[in-house]
Amino acid sequence: MRSTLTGQLLKYLLISMIIVLIIQTGLYGILFVSPTALTGFDGLFLLILYAYLFLVIAILVMYVIWMYKVHKDIHELNSYYPVTAMTSLPLLIIPIVNLFGIGRVHNQIAKFYRRQPSTAHLHKPIVRHLIFWYILILMMHQLTRYLSANSVTFDLYIIQNIGYLIVNVLILRGTIFINTGLNTLFDVVSKQGKQVIKKNDGLV
Repeated sequence: MRSTLTGQLLKYLLISMIIVLIIQTGLYGILFVSPTALTGFDGLFLLILYAYLFLVIAILVMYVIWMYKVHKDIHELNSYYPVTAMTSLPLLIIPIVNLFGIGRVHNQIAKFYRRQPSTAHLHKPIVRHLIFWYILILMMHQLTRYLSANSVTFDLYIIQNIGYLIVNVLILRGTIFINTGLNTLFDVVSKQGKQVIKKNDGLV
């Protein structure tokens, strides 16, 4: 499959981000208990900040590349699939458009999996994680705006970090569901042929 390598790289990047957020949350927890406990550790905070910024950019780029290749793989299974690899790009990249585009892309994949007996069980988990992701992203956006405009204590930064930690866990689990579905379908096709893959009835 075209998406296997990028899917693995995205998985490792997300795990790295989760580790960075856990470390950062722990440091904020120490500062919340004792504001002077980490005096002289400015370099550590700077290193974590650079790691965080690098991972944000790397995850965004790798996610788009991965989704492009996922759609290539899906079209190899079903040429009638309504979202092509090229049309998935503006849905994921263009600001404002991607507010609904991300949901459309993932929902179409979930519908496609629901149509296949071997992957039907993945439909609900993908949709649930997508809904939780949208809700949490909205909440984190509002919290970040509040933190930017007000002087706050470390407890709110801890809450913010926990929120972003959950966001990354949701993305990680979502990628695992999608990768699992593709692996399953390609295994089925290799054993039984493409005729087992149902066409686009009910996908649009």
